[in-house]
Amino acid sequence: MNAPRAPMPIATSRFGYPFKDKDDREIADPYAFIEALIPVQGGHYLLGSYGFFHGGIHLDRACSSKLSIDDGIRCLADGEVVAYRIDSDYHDATPGDVGDGAMLRPYSTGFILVRHRVQAPSPPIPATPPPMDTPGADIRDWGTRLYADPQGRQPLAWLRHGTPLIVQVGAYTPGQSTLVRVTDTLDSKLPREGWISRTHLALDPAVGTGMRSAFGLKDTVATTVYRGDSIDPDKSAAHAENKAQRERPEPETAPVLTLYSLYMHVASERDYDRNAKWKRPSWWPERGGTRKPEATDRVVALAKPLPIRQGDLIGYLGEDVPAHAYPVAGQPVTKRLLHLEVFSGDDVPAYLANSRRWAKEYLPDSERTLLLLMPGDTLQRDVGGPASATVNQRQILRVSGLESRTVEDKRWRKVTLGMTQGHATGWIEEEGRLVSPWEWPGFEVRDEVASPDGFRHDDPEAFADYLRGDGPRPPDTPFYKALRSLVDRNHDGSFSEEELDRLLRNRHHADHLTRLIVRHETAWTRTSMRRHTETARRIAAKLGPAAVENVNAEEPRGEKLPWWEDVAAGVEGFPANSRVWHFHAGGVVGNLSRAAVTLEMLKKVDAP
Repeated sequence: MNAPRAPMPIATSRFGYPFKDKDDREIADPYAFIEALIPVQGGHYLLGSYGFFHGGIHLDRACSSKLSIDDGIRCLADGEVVAYRIDSDYHDATPGDVGDGAMLRPYSTGFILVRHRVQAPSPPIPATPPPMDTPGADIRDWGTRLYADPQGRQPLAWLRHGTPLIVQVGAYTPGQSTLVRVTDTLDSKLPREGWISRTHLALDPAVGTGMRSAFGLKDTVATTVYRGDSIDPDKSAAHAENKAQRERPEPETAPVLTLYSLYMHVASERDYDRNAKWKRPSWWPERGGTRKPEATDRVVALAKPLPIRQGDLIGYLGEDVPAHAYPVAGQPVTKRLLHLEVFSGDDVPAYLANSRRWAKEYLPDSERTLLLLMPGDTLQRDVGGPASATVNQRQILRVSGLESRTVEDKRWRKVTLGMTQGHATGWIEEEGRLVSPWEWPGFEVRDEVASPDGFRHDDPEAFADYLRGDGPRPPDTPFYKALRSLVDRNHDGSFSEEELDRLLRNRHHADHLTRLIVRHETAWTRTSMRRHTETARRIAAKLGPAAVENVNAEEPRGEKLPWWEDVAAGVEGFPANSRVWHFHAGGVVGNLSRAAVTLEMLKKVDAP
């Protein structure tokens, strides 16, 4: 069932990454963002720690060699803040009663939820022209055709009423052809000679009937075209075009997709006091001369959402230290982390189909900014030269970063592609390969049955036996079987965090992963969190007391994280159904960001 129709925030087609690069520049190459995720332990899209579904991505200090991770989290796109929870200060995951001592294992339950109305920019609508007079009312709009042959089969030109001519005219006998010879059209822009019907000439009826006609001779006379049998074809065409433009229906509005971006584990309010250089988010209301959240330590569902723009400060990375973390010398553990998630409760497959159709029908060529290469396409060493390589995997490139050459009215692009082994450079014809980001090239949807708890296997105890070496690995759920068939690029039958690590190290495999859209139960309902804990406890019971102790220690922390039910009850239009479509944030931004990819970016060597 589709979600209720949400109120309409500002439509957006502007997307950007949550952080700039380490040199404080906007990220232009989508893979530069994906590459920054590689060092992060756990938190991969689709598969999280311990075999549970993970609908977002994690960013932490391990990304700092690539991203300006400490400069604050930026909003992905124009939209509106619909809900949030800001902790007054961090919670402590330390088991037991910690009393008034130091907070050893701080963690944040804070989140900000932003709603985006994603819509392609409408192409400009041409002005409606004023009406034209219907041609034919003026005799000067009339005329007839000049032919190349006396049978009138090969038209040469259309001659307007009043056009002067020199013609040869003989006697006319009923039943004969009316065409007479034109010996000179007296106009260098027209064919000099031809044939024309005498009935459309200003001729004296006596012409051609004198004594000369008795000897089969013809009179050569000067005359003009008179009225004719047809209306000026150029004027007729212009009138038809004018009529079509005036009657042209309004272009179809671009399809809309309601997306939500979730920023989880954000910094507490007190953390701003501890970090004097931090800026306070502009979406916080100003109270007492400083900006503060409306409330802390509870979910705030906004009846009147707060507008926010792409690139605006959302907040900062908060602490997310688990209960099993071990303090060294009694000092607090720190682990700053952002869980970034993008999801939609709309009918995403229907949206994709409509957006693809609309983009092909209505968007101008200037919006087809991507070059889509498919397996089997051939590169040439030079334009019109021998083949240099055959494309073996789908590749999507931004044309703004590619050298071009036009030969015989055909445009060619010079590309450097990642291949199974190394790279290949060559030229390929552009025609038929340009697509718009609003065609969502390469994006695939999966909606297979998953386990209620999001675990990879239907039988947690069998998985525990496998971990102990007491049995085979149990089969995956249909959901993970489908994902494995898409993600297992080296066909070794593996689908694990290590496999995802390998995918991220290859530009084109990573691109494939980030364009997967999957439907799955969210992790942020109380029911989902309870099922997660129950499954973890079933596995731990077979692994021993230490595992059980870890699960028990994490349970209070897990109970504080859900927020979905509160938002669904308080935010108009928010999906009531918690089984939603999950997107990779890097895939969405990489597709819709307008930044250009340079040739040097494409030449970067992928890891094997």
